[in-house]
Amino acid sequence: MPNLERLVLEGCKSLVEFDPFVGDLSNISLMNLKDCRRLNSLPNSICKLKSLKTLILIGCSRLQQLPDELKELQSLVNLNANGTSIRCISPPPNLRILYLGTPNSEFSILVPGTRIPDCFTHKLAGSSVTMELPNPDWYSKDFLGLLRAVDGFPLSDQEWGNSTNDHIWLAYQPRAQADGCHPEEWDQITASFEVFACEVKECAISLIYK
Repeated sequence: MPNLERLVLEGCKSLVEFDPFVGDLSNISLMNLKDCRRLNSLPNSICKLKSLKTLILIGCSRLQQLPDELKELQSLVNLNANGTSIRCISPPPNLRILYLGTPNSEFSILVPGTRIPDCFTHKLAGSSVTMELPNPDWYSKDFLGLLRAVDGFPLSDQEWGNSTNDHIWLAYQPRAQADGCHPEEWDQITASFEVFACEVKECAISLIYK
């Protein structure tokens, strides 16, 4: 099947793991594994799929991590991992669309770069930032959670491929984690960050609403 371009195994209840041969399907551009609920891992050979543009993992609830060499997928632009147990990812360089987790689940990602996105409302040089909350209405029914970011995250160990480039760390914290702490009484939020063996250049926080 060397000329196969689309691999759709949606809802395959018997799929637990892949044979490494999948890496030989060099023309695959779409892989749909939606609702393969017993799938618990992907082989490293999947990172050989140089033509892969879309990877769908929705509902693969037992899947906890992606292969270490995911960054080798130069053509991957769309990764949908909603409903999985994946909470941290270092995405490929050309990834444009990423779905990870749900509004009620915490997750984090690392992306190459040296600048925190402009969508963050509160940014400050250094390792700590404080947001003043204007009134109790900030904790409305439309509030989803808190987004945090850190600039100056060098990846230099084997786990991340011996890269020395700076990365931005982005993390989402759902409102459920604050519900029991009387957030309606808060007048400010302070976030402090410490990254082992490196200096935090800038950090940021932002409230997320529907």
